[in-house]
Amino acid sequence: MNPNGRRKFIAGSALAPSALLVGASDVAGANSNKGLMGRVSVFDFFPPEAIDDAFSGEPTLDHTEYLQRAIDLCPQYGVLEAFGGVLRVTNTLRVPAKYITINFCSLIRVGKKFVGDYVLEVQKYKVKPYFSAPVFIENLRLDCSGIARGLRAYYVDHCSLRNVRVENAWGCAISLERVRESVVEFPVVMN
Repeated sequence: MNPNGRRKFIAGSALAPSALLVGASDVAGANSNKGLMGRVSVFDFFPPEAIDDAFSGEPTLDHTEYLQRAIDLCPQYGVLEAFGGVLRVTNTLRVPAKYITINFCSLIRVGKKFVGDYVLEVQKYKVKPYFSAPVFIENLRLDCSGIARGLRAYYVDHCSLRNVRVENAWGCAISLERVRESVVEFPVVMN
């Protein structure tokens, strides 16, 4: 990661003190995929031009690949954070089966060429029917642009959705199927 791009993100963030929780060892770990622990910023997985695009207010680049990589590489028991910016996606983001907290204070907006069904899915395929590792999703804001559905969780144990906001969903905004021992607080659906 280019250090100038990293400094620009921290300086441009409205919540810079929180963003500083990610240490230099975490940034090095994100780039090498070794030693990644604790709190991780999604922007550690973005190239500098994508960070600039996310904070431009009206993104033109596709951030799906970087977001999915950040979700996949966030360690078990890790916290994946995004503070500020508008992140543009063109395909479904999938949360794998592991103990993870996703804390996004950024807006995730669907691009015009979106090819998925839901913007974010929490699920497990080809294994036992239910997760045993909890997934916590907090402060998530999705703008589906009338093109996609919002959030889907199925075959999940111990899923916690807190302060989730879905705007302009096409059809179902939040779908919870075969979810047990879970918590949903303050969901907001706006169309």
